[in-house]
Amino acid sequence: MFKGSFPAPLFYYVGAPCAISSLVLIYYISQYLHHDAPFPHRTISQVAQHYPEFLIFRMSTVTGSVLIALGWMTNYFFLKTVCKESGINLSSYHALAPLTAGVSAGCLLMGSTAAIDTGHMNGTFHGICATSFFILTFFAQIYNTVVVALLSQKTKLISVCNLYVKYGILILLALQFIYSAEGGFDLEDIVS
Repeated sequence: MFKGSFPAPLFYYVGAPCAISSLVLIYYISQYLHHDAPFPHRTISQVAQHYPEFLIFRMSTVTGSVLIALGWMTNYFFLKTVCKESGINLSSYHALAPLTAGVSAGCLLMGSTAAIDTGHMNGTFHGICATSFFILTFFAQIYNTVVVALLSQKTKLISVCNLYVKYGILILLALQFIYSAEGGFDLEDIVS
């Protein structure tokens, strides 16, 4: 482990709990300090405009952006290794598409975070970056899940657990999309 290698899923094992716990912490601090109305009346972007929530939000999302990009790169190299060991041509699956979309989504998350400052934000830039982040992430997850499902049929090197985790992520993203669509999307809500 200390000879230049580490377990690849570390990005996910560290990134996901940190991201979720930081969001919970931000909302808790916001409620404790009476900065904002409770969820769902305020978005995370609105809550992050207060101090000290701003610091936690900025640190967690910038770190998360890097972990997202590294996670997608690790995913691509994992698929490349599996295909090489099984004699499958990965380029026929266009696996660079989810890699490009996922890494771009990580960069857009960093951009949306940069637009938020204490007391105000560049709402248009934030809205474009945040919306693009979710759209690209959803696309990357769907495409990657299809590729992994197809490869798992041809090789025994991809675990069924890996596929179920991907299905779970897609379900959560779809639920988020449905929740957002039901409430309607208005850029004015993000800016205020």
